[in-house]
Amino acid sequence: MKKIFMFIVLLAATFTLTSCGLGNSPEGVAEKGLKYLKSGDYESFVDLCYLKSEDGESVENQKQMLVALLKEKASKNPEAQDIDDFEVLSSTENKDGNKAVVKYKIKYKSKSEYETETMNLVKDDNGDWKINLGK
Repeated sequence: MKKIFMFIVLLAATFTLTSCGLGNSPEGVAEKGLKYLKSGDYESFVDLCYLKSEDGESVENQKQMLVALLKEKASKNPEAQDIDDFEVLSSTENKDGNKAVVKYKIKYKSKSEYETETMNLVKDDNGDWKINLGK
């Protein structure tokens, strides 16, 4: 009986965490992306980005180029990339449910004020939310 109770508690906790934005939701993906940027884990950030093979260029090659670009940008202007804190505020999905805009506030260590910004997301072919760096 105790094992069944523990299983139900674990299942409920998993459901709660997933429904609170830690799963495959626009807010959850945006939060993960911002955490990766804050920690400098550009490879994990790029894994959350929507990329597709175009003009014969592989997705893997695009990922490597994007990681290199982010690292270069951070090394040239570390203050601009130095995230101190952030908070996801809201998200709005289009009526088709395949695009979303996440609104968040962010504070960089080099600035005293929070700034409000947005992040565009799109569902990929598998139905997973991805950060859309394009338009």
